[in-house]
Amino acid sequence: MLEKIKAYLAENGADAWVIYDFAAANPAYIRLVGNTFSTRKCFLIIGADGDAVIVCHVIDLPGIQASKKAIKFRYEAYRTWQEMDRLLENNLSGKKRVMMEISDNGLLPRSSFADYGTVCSVKRFVEEVVSSADLFQSLSATFEGESLCLHKRAAEAVNAIKDEAFEKISKDVRQKGFADEYEVQQFILERFRQEGMVTDSAPIVAIGKNANSPHYEPTEKDHSLIKKGDLVLIDLWAKYDRPDAVFADITWMGYVGSAVPAAVQKVFDTVKTAIDRALAFLERELPRRDVCGYEVDDVCNRYMTEQGYGEYIVHRTGHSISLGESDHGVGVNIDNFETHDTRRIIDHVAFSLEPALYLPEFGLREEINVYIDGKKPHVYTPRQEKIILL
Repeated sequence: MLEKIKAYLAENGADAWVIYDFAAANPAYIRLVGNTFSTRKCFLIIGADGDAVIVCHVIDLPGIQASKKAIKFRYEAYRTWQEMDRLLENNLSGKKRVMMEISDNGLLPRSSFADYGTVCSVKRFVEEVVSSADLFQSLSATFEGESLCLHKRAAEAVNAIKDEAFEKISKDVRQKGFADEYEVQQFILERFRQEGMVTDSAPIVAIGKNANSPHYEPTEKDHSLIKKGDLVLIDLWAKYDRPDAVFADITWMGYVGSAVPAAVQKVFDTVKTAIDRALAFLERELPRRDVCGYEVDDVCNRYMTEQGYGEYIVHRTGHSISLGESDHGVGVNIDNFETHDTRRIIDHVAFSLEPALYLPEFGLREEINVYIDGKKPHVYTPRQEKIILL
């Protein structure tokens, strides 16, 4: 990993990566040093020349040295803040450009772990501090091999469970005259358990106006019945219960009735075409140049706005998917709406494409997962070509 960091720094004209941590808050530090709870300020400084040093307090040194990940680094310990300053100066003097966990205007929370004062402190000894967001992404958000196989398997499993959930709704409506959002949600969770899958929160099963809230979640006390004439959104995500597993996260739409109303169909067609355009953009541009997350968001939102639905967009087009316990990963988001994500879309990252429109009468979303390999987008979650009639 150090060789990869060294090469990245050299290719991007940086002299060092300065990773600051306090109280095990910086995922970049944890990834490289281990989850050692620091009670004082710690710095891991990795130079483009391959030198790597941990600057830490003497109290934290034994815990850091106990980490198997940390044995590859040398250590310099301080007692007072003045000693810490001298160690930073000694290790940074002569370096012009360094990377830290910051982002322009603080717009990328998952890449911003160095506070303003600490950045200013480092700037005393170097000429320029730039964001390490792309470097951290290349180390922590990429996956392949067995993890990719598990992502593909998860995509197949959640898609099959989605079909079963819609079938349950259709059967319940035929037999009882209604289905129940909460019962369908619990059915999905039980199927996850049966398949050896886990999720970080309960799936969304929402009708009509309930689906206007992107994070609506039916509960035992607060849920709605699904009846004829209802538009139904199901958003479900899960991964296999293994540390090397990756989530699959999809959203599909169903309608209880014999024909989808024209107004609903028009919104669905708009959302679907937005995804089509995003995929075509990636197919065209990735082999030619670096593409940033915000650009893909622009493609989707520009089209939906041109169709007259701009006021009904309330969130970004997509989120990162990577290794971890959350379906929201640490890599590039498809976002120029909530943030301005300038991270590059590189090989072996994954993300969702889930443009959505939230009208007063209903919310509608389609969601697929995209994996990048060979500078091309690969989709292992099936596309929804039409609204399912229930």
